[in-house]
Amino acid sequence: MDGIEERSQAFLRKVESSENGVIDVYRYAHCFALDCASHFLLGKAGIKSIEEKSGMEIMEEMTYHSSLKNQLLTLYLQPLSTIFLSLFPQRSTPLTNTYIISSCLPPTQEPQSLLHALQHASPSLSEPQIAAETLDHLAAGIDTTGASLTYLLHTLSLPSNHTLQEKLHQSFTSQPQNNPTPCLNAIINETLRLYPPIPMSQPRLTSPSKPRLIDRYLIPPNSTVSVQAWSLHRNPTIFGKDAETFYPERWLIDEERVREMERGFLAFGRGGRACTGRDLALAEMRHLIQIVYTQYRTKTIEGHEADMEMEDQIISSRPRGQECMLIFERR
Repeated sequence: MDGIEERSQAFLRKVESSENGVIDVYRYAHCFALDCASHFLLGKAGIKSIEEKSGMEIMEEMTYHSSLKNQLLTLYLQPLSTIFLSLFPQRSTPLTNTYIISSCLPPTQEPQSLLHALQHASPSLSEPQIAAETLDHLAAGIDTTGASLTYLLHTLSLPSNHTLQEKLHQSFTSQPQNNPTPCLNAIINETLRLYPPIPMSQPRLTSPSKPRLIDRYLIPPNSTVSVQAWSLHRNPTIFGKDAETFYPERWLIDEERVREMERGFLAFGRGGRACTGRDLALAEMRHLIQIVYTQYRTKTIEGHEADMEMEDQIISSRPRGQECMLIFERR
């Protein structure tokens, strides 16, 4: 938790140094997510993008892109893709690649890091394999958690949720520090339900040897099946007639109903292919939200409405505007 605490404090210092307490939480939530992920991957070699220009440049390189357009052109307009792609800037991450390679080459002395586990894996991994595995984890940990935190902070900052902010603050004052409250967990669950970081279909292949019965339908062997978190999370049979509404209290009402909702909750996937970074992502969100709303109130800026419409990329989704300016007012 020390790494998350250090980066949470860096986030607060950015708030304190900002003009009139206004910051772009899309930018700095992604910085926070990147810095936390790199700390657990690399230890002391982790990125500090909130406070260092070189780290900020890596965050921008990894986050401010539109990779989906190029992929769609290649897939659906193959004969013309070369011409069209020449008109669009191609995604390139030279700063990130250089940073990862240089960080992974020397033997690490930090046994708690993923890099240490990769360098001591059996059977052994090559240097390119170690770098690729580290980069995959880093990329997986920035856009997902960054977007979720952006939606969480923005939603709490809406005028309709100022009362909820106060309830959240009161729950923190009655609990020991770093102890997630039911109110906090409910707000995080509800944010991830309405704004899942990976909302699209995640295909799975059925058994090659026998058919499977899925919801009364007999699926032939070797069939591709999938379910969307976006669709399932809005199923009124599971989440109620108000499934389109942000209502964290639904997670606090009835234990039997909560268990049913948890079965239909796919923000982190399910089973053997579920997100391996789930616990880290939740720890990051819980800690930052607790430290922010213990000390601050947040508000949207009148006349500066953020474009928070979900926009899909290749794997994850994000706010379409890629900007979310909020006011932080000290209590």
